[in-house]
Amino acid sequence: MQYPLFNTLTKEKRRMDDKEYYYILRRRKRISQGQIAKYLRCSQSLISRYELGDCSMSQEKIEKYKKYIENYTK
Repeated sequence: MQYPLFNTLTKEKRRMDDKEYYYILRRRKRISQGQIAKYLRCSQSLISRYELGDCSMSQEKIEKYKKYIENYTK
């Protein structure tokens, strides 16, 4: 199933904030929250809560989160 938003996703973010952009990119690349949590050495629930806006992470973890998603290849 194709989603129009995923097909038009670009670095210009089309009025999205960083968190929303990386959430969509993560889903598009089919990266699980568990995979990122393992890489960041944190819980899957922290990733979930961060993406939902319920909590924050350190700037270092956020940068690693973004880098992992950007550089991920199957």
